[in-house]
Amino acid sequence: MTSKHLTTSSKTGSRRFGIFSRIFAIIFFLLFFIITFFVALTIPKHQENILKSLVTQAKSISSSISQICSIAIIKGEYSFIVTHNMEVVEKNPDILYVIVVRNNGFVLIHTKEEWTQSDAPDPEWLTDYDLDYKGRIYFNPLVDREVFHYSYPLESSGIEWGWLHIGLSIDSYKKQVKTMYMTIGILALFSLAFGAIGAFLFAQQITRPILMLRNTTMEIMNGDLSARSTVSINNEIGDLSFSFNEMSDKLQYTIDEIEKAHKELQSSQKQLVESEKMASLGQLVAGIAHEINTPVGIGVTASSHLKKTTSKIKSLLEKNEMTRSALEEYFEEATEISNIILQHLNRTSDLVKSFKQVSADQTSRDKRKFDVKEYLGDIILSLRPKLKRTSIVTQINCPDSIILDSYPGAFAQIITNLIINSLIHGYDDGENGIISIDVTNTGDQVQIILRDNGKGIPRENLGKIFDPFYTTKRGSGGTGLGLHIVYNLVSQSMKGTITCESVEGEGAGFIIKLPITD
Repeated sequence: MTSKHLTTSSKTGSRRFGIFSRIFAIIFFLLFFIITFFVALTIPKHQENILKSLVTQAKSISSSISQICSIAIIKGEYSFIVTHNMEVVEKNPDILYVIVVRNNGFVLIHTKEEWTQSDAPDPEWLTDYDLDYKGRIYFNPLVDREVFHYSYPLESSGIEWGWLHIGLSIDSYKKQVKTMYMTIGILALFSLAFGAIGAFLFAQQITRPILMLRNTTMEIMNGDLSARSTVSINNEIGDLSFSFNEMSDKLQYTIDEIEKAHKELQSSQKQLVESEKMASLGQLVAGIAHEINTPVGIGVTASSHLKKTTSKIKSLLEKNEMTRSALEEYFEEATEISNIILQHLNRTSDLVKSFKQVSADQTSRDKRKFDVKEYLGDIILSLRPKLKRTSIVTQINCPDSIILDSYPGAFAQIITNLIINSLIHGYDDGENGIISIDVTNTGDQVQIILRDNGKGIPRENLGKIFDPFYTTKRGSGGTGLGLHIVYNLVSQSMKGTITCESVEGEGAGFIIKLPITD
């Protein structure tokens, strides 16, 4: 019982953890997916905005330099271009280089360290004029670092003279990107943390009433039928709690009614058992009374005849008419009548003694020692009035001096009920048969086999013969309590065992094993 309860509790605990964890996991992973999706959309957008800011800066610088350089190129003032661009590079820490490329291949390169002139431009510096702007981040060996390289057209009065290329430091860009990643990451972590707390509280809010309802069901399962759910929330779980309490009330009412009916049934069954015992005793009294009536009647008749004979002899004596032959005839007749009276009085005494012992034992629960063979004889003698109305012969096969220290009243009831059961169910009216009682001493037990050669018991009925109120003679006065009483007396009163063996058509046998002493 305990291990089963513990197993049930552990399973319930695992289910409880599963419900909570599943709800929490669903909410948490849904939130995690939403945050991840938001971050995946936000980071490229922010990074693009930072890059656009860099492009705007580069375009502004390029536009200013291009305007001045275009005018200087028209005038042929290349020294002014060099001076101006070197000044721009030196003053603006974000500008790493400025490259002026004319369409004819003339190139001026300005860095923070120096400026150079070349007539062989890099092919990448000759950019397609159809593009509004061209900028990209890459490693430029000119300054030996990653730069944002931006290209801007050199034009004046509608004439395209070439291209202006500037290289901007990406330190600020990287810093902004790093700050963006950190900010979004921190926000994501805080959102995930707060989301996890919210998921925990939400899952707890959902599972708490379920767990409360589960605890109530566990209390009812463990026998506390007065337990009721205290969940009172305005949702489906609250409705479930209300329905559960209604069901528990009806269950309690039903169980109370069943217990009441069971007690009434037990009381009725007890009364029926006692009635059955008293009916059996009543039949015994009626049978013994009928049996005693014959010898007592003969004794009364013989006594009356002896009285008349004695009065006649007395009259002869008083008249002095007594003769020897008359006196001898009287003595002979008186002796014969006295023998008849004594014989029938002895028979009556035996019947009364047998009835007194058996009836006293059946109405008493006292324990005493008794001789099994002798007591079986008394029981059969008490049943003789019932047996005389049948063609059934009883046989007792029992060794002498088997003494049983037990309850003779229960023993008499057992043997009586089994014999009457055989008479009622084993044979038809007027049918010949034999009921044998074989007793053996097996050491610490006495084995009694009561067997008849009657109809037998169908196999499908063998498992039900000891059940209360089971009988195949319901319409013929059977109560279904005879063998049930036998079973209870053997197993409870006498601490023994009883089994039945039967083949339909070949009779039935009851094997009883009783301890020598209880």
